[in-house]
Amino acid sequence: MRTWLAVIGTLPSILFPAAAAYGDGGTVRASETHGATQITVFTSPTPLRAGPIDVSVLIQDLPSGTTATDAEIEVIVHPTDAPGRALRRMATADRAVNKLLRAAEFDLVESGPTQFEIIVRRSQRADLRVRFEADVTPPLPRWAQYWPWFTWPLVVAAIFILRRRL
Repeated sequence: MRTWLAVIGTLPSILFPAAAAYGDGGTVRASETHGATQITVFTSPTPLRAGPIDVSVLIQDLPSGTTATDAEIEVIVHPTDAPGRALRRMATADRAVNKLLRAAEFDLVESGPTQFEIIVRRSQRADLRVRFEADVTPPLPRWAQYWPWFTWPLVVAAIFILRRRL
């Protein structure tokens, strides 16, 4: 009996994984040291798909290991073969859930190789730049995005039937 309850209790975490949630952090795409400053860039979701994405940046002062909050961060995203179609956003703490990070949100319409450039401006210091390329995959079909919302009644019915049999 307890084994069945344990199996039933874990079903929601298997059927509705948390990876679909958008949030700060995600996959580390770049981490570079420029003098006494460490810049780490995260992207979410994983894998990157056309549609809404989050680019989060963490700036740290290396001697002390503290997070630098005085930086102005610009994020530029464009298809590798079309730099003229660049999207620019300022990464801010307002968009970030984790206030140690600065986040910018984009709505990518194209899949394929995409160039990311992060420009960090700090008072009385030279601009720091981090560049990387990532493959953006096509968006999920609509049914794959929404299937958990339509299948949860089946899970409830299965639990009810299983309980009745036990």
